[in-house]
Amino acid sequence: MNEVCYVIQYDGLARGEHEIDLAELGESLQGFSKILACAGHFLVTGGQVNRQYGKLSVKVSTTANLEAGCIEIPVWIKDFGGEIFSGFAGASLTAVVSYIVSRRGTEEMEHLSKALEQSLNQNKDLQDRLLSTIDKLADSLAAANRQALTPIGKSCKTISVLDDKKSEDLVRVDETLKREIESKQDSTISPEEQFTGQISELDLITGACKISLAGSEDERINGVITDPALMMPNNAYVEAFSKRADLNFRAKTQKSRDGDIIKFFISDTANGN
Repeated sequence: MNEVCYVIQYDGLARGEHEIDLAELGESLQGFSKILACAGHFLVTGGQVNRQYGKLSVKVSTTANLEAGCIEIPVWIKDFGGEIFSGFAGASLTAVVSYIVSRRGTEEMEHLSKALEQSLNQNKDLQDRLLSTIDKLADSLAAANRQALTPIGKSCKTISVLDDKKSEDLVRVDETLKREIESKQDSTISPEEQFTGQISELDLITGACKISLAGSEDERINGVITDPALMMPNNAYVEAFSKRADLNFRAKTQKSRDGDIIKFFISDTANGN
């Protein structure tokens, strides 16, 4: 088993030397977990983009450490698939993670290309395949990136990804860079369509929910139910949620530039429930 270690550092804490908003920290760590696991899987598989996190060959684990004025979370990205990951373990994985989290400009692309060239030696076909699909991976992780940067400007001033010795900032994002990154994460709202999926989380007060579409049970997508029927007793949404049953529903969707669904806006149930 091969592994790489990074340290995620939350600095400039707004609430005190050892305090950060738990909800913001949890959301941020969820985002980084997705980014790191998908980046590792992307390299291990030679360019495969997969967001079904439970089925990835790369796993992410952590312990935590508190320092005066900052919170540090060591993370280990572990490859259970064999020897391939060891060749990518340094510069390539760092370059992929940096590209996903950063502004994704010309400088970042040149750094990524150079890192892959050094790691892959003469395997030009694999290098080209990785470079041609990196934007698809980054677009698919736009929501995870927003999660990862949630605390900036609220509970902390900066978030950094450091090497295991904490000697170098591999990625460092402050409020200015966060605004720039968010301005480039374009999305669109699609016309209303019919879908089938299972509700795994449901807030009856706000209508917020998480839904897994049929055939993609390992991927949970954020949603909000605007249908007034949610306020009624024994409605179809509560029944499907309590029984973990499939629900046919109609919704508009927020989609990334690559066409991946970021969020559902559910207006009604559909025939067949």
